[in-house]
Amino acid sequence: METPCTRTGRRHGKALRIFAIICLALVLSCGGAVTYIYLNFRSLAAGILRGPVVRQIQSADLPDDQKAGIAGTIDRLTEDFKNDRLSYPQLAGIFERLGRGPFFVLLQTESAKGLCLGACRPAGEERGRMVRAFQRLQRGVVEGSVTAERVEAALALIQMTDSGNQRAFKPNLTAREARLFVERVRQDADQAGVPDEPYQVDFAGQLQRVVDAVLKPATAPAATQSQPGR
Repeated sequence: METPCTRTGRRHGKALRIFAIICLALVLSCGGAVTYIYLNFRSLAAGILRGPVVRQIQSADLPDDQKAGIAGTIDRLTEDFKNDRLSYPQLAGIFERLGRGPFFVLLQTESAKGLCLGACRPAGEERGRMVRAFQRLQRGVVEGSVTAERVEAALALIQMTDSGNQRAFKPNLTAREARLFVERVRQDADQAGVPDEPYQVDFAGQLQRVVDAVLKPATAPAATQSQPGR
């Protein structure tokens, strides 16, 4: 039986696997040239880390200030890592904290929102209701009234198991499936008592607080909530 501890460990593993994937990508792209990789690891890894992440951010349905904030933090991290101002343990620690907190869960809900809006193509009041449902879910995640396990259970409605036995969003999500998922999201927010009001996740702030907690543990501010009303 899966326990909260094993689920938490799985999320930690997902975050740390990103770092392992970077190493594997370097070996494959350099044809196994271990000496070359060893001498140029920081520069190569920084490029592999920055490129896909920034592209994903730019394509996300986020406000421009959020995109700029996240991209700026990623740029600083990769530049510091490349120039030996950020250590391997520090970079791994950032990924581990991201996996332990709500950041990756929130990114999943943001991706799910874009997928559902694309499948339904709602307009007017229906679009507003769908967006509000996701805002409430995200607020619940940030404030702790909606657990990552509850989000994962809801996401299963619009996901499938791929060839690598990993969960992935359905490539051809139907409007009916999307609407059923949004209704589940709304019910989860209702059960958690999340207020029915506008809310915008501060993704950039979430990321920066994690970075500060690892690099400046003595001065890092306590995690604050994202802001209603956006």
